[in-house]
Amino acid sequence: MADLRDLQSWFESAGFRNYCFISYPHTGETEMTEFAQKIRDKLEEELSYRVSKPSVFLDNTQIRPGEDWQFRLYENLAASVVMVAVVAPI
Repeated sequence: MADLRDLQSWFESAGFRNYCFISYPHTGETEMTEFAQKIRDKLEEELSYRVSKPSVFLDNTQIRPGEDWQFRLYENLAASVVMVAVVAPI
C-alpha cells in the first residue's frame, strides 16, 4: 500500500479539491437527497481511513443561495478525482 502522505501530497499537487463528486437527480423528493447524503457519508467514512481530509462534493450542502451554481458544479467536478452518478427512473 502506498504511503498515505504520498497520496495526500499527490492529491494536492495535482490540483484536486474533492476525492469524489456525487451527481444525483434532483426530483424534489427528500428520499433521493437523503440517499445521496448517505452515499457521501459512507464515502467520507471510508476515505477517512486513508486520508486526513476526505472531501466529497454534494451540491445540496456546498452551494450557497445566490451563487452561480452552474459554475460551482463545473468547478468542483473538474477538481474531483472521480464522479459517482446516481441514476433513477424518473
